[in-house]
Amino acid sequence: MKVQKSQSGMSLVEVMVAVSILSVIMVGVMTMGRNMDKTAKNAEKRGDIEGMMAQITQAMVNKESCTATVMNAAGGVNSTTMLTGIKMFDSNGNLEANPRLRVSSIAAGDTRNSVVINGMYITNRANHGIGANYDLVVTFVKNPKAAGGGAVSAGNTMVNYVTRKIPLDLDNCTRTLRWAVVPTIPSCVGSETAVSSTPVVVTSSSASHPNERFNIITCRDCNTRTTVRGCN
Repeated sequence: MKVQKSQSGMSLVEVMVAVSILSVIMVGVMTMGRNMDKTAKNAEKRGDIEGMMAQITQAMVNKESCTATVMNAAGGVNSTTMLTGIKMFDSNGNLEANPRLRVSSIAAGDTRNSVVINGMYITNRANHGIGANYDLVVTFVKNPKAAGGGAVSAGNTMVNYVTRKIPLDLDNCTRTLRWAVVPTIPSCVGSETAVSSTPVVVTSSSASHPNERFNIITCRDCNTRTTVRGCN
């Protein structure tokens, strides 16, 4: 009588093949998970940068906060002036430096992993008769911890930095007061233009001209560039 051998079990080779296939699948799933996590984090960083850019743009649209931020920057053609941050109105109506929009340095051993501003400057990019056009250039670092690490490759460092520009119309023209005794209307000289066509009338209190009245106008000369006076 013949004894039939059971064929229901798996050979050692089959088990090893199955384990290998399962290992490949697991590695693929783990790699996919890491890539998805990295993509999600990059999307979050991009969202943070866009949010900060929206805040900066809002501040630059407001004439008062824009002027407070860029006042006394260099006014010469092709000049560049470093800024320390953006000033905005706080809840009490005061113009203060926004903590989130300040320039922050990065050094070896930095432990932060949130987006920071690493550089900010305005640079003159054009020269025309009603004031100078500038670019506000802002450099963001997506991960300061990685940027400050000594083992980070140059490629990863480059990817970690994002630079954005905002065009600004700044006023760096010189201003001069011109006056004449009433009823004479003073006029601007040379390449100057009047800021307002209506003169301001003032009364002298000096001993040499007691109670004498003067018409005064403000003249602006954009051919003579000095420091930035404000935002247009």
